[in-house]
Amino acid sequence: MIIKLSSYLANSYKFTSPLVLCDLTLEGYHNSLVVVASRKAFKDLKFGNIDVPKGLSIWVMVVTLHTNLDIEGDDAYKFNPERFSNGTIGACKLPHMYMPFGVGPRVCLGQNLAMVELKMLIALILSKFIFSLSMRYVQSPTLRLLMEPEHGVHLLVKKL
Repeated sequence: MIIKLSSYLANSYKFTSPLVLCDLTLEGYHNSLVVVASRKAFKDLKFGNIDVPKGLSIWVMVVTLHTNLDIEGDDAYKFNPERFSNGTIGACKLPHMYMPFGVGPRVCLGQNLAMVELKMLIALILSKFIFSLSMRYVQSPTLRLLMEPEHGVHLLVKKL
């Protein structure tokens, strides 16, 4: 895959926001800045036929939400930025299930800053270089603090 974009296109919200959001669920890695979302039940709850007693800690593996075909759709494992063309709410079948920065009152305070920084970085880099994957690259997702390639990503970089 070769990526070549003008800085105007890379700086365009309609292009970079879906690209960045899709990259956070990149094929095979399904990156999420939040790996596990945990909550504690402050009262007895019932989810469908499941009873959740007060005081129980609930842990949700965000990675499993981002790869669940019933939630994300048939393209959950594909790099498809168009899925995010109308924002994150329309990106999956169930609203608020896409949460690379968390969700609700505990959402990452730096989310907006991170998105602006990523868009600026993409615009700057893509205005000066062309990237392609090296033949040495092997897809090998591994879970550390985040999902990441175990052996790194080998890129060929050409200056424009």
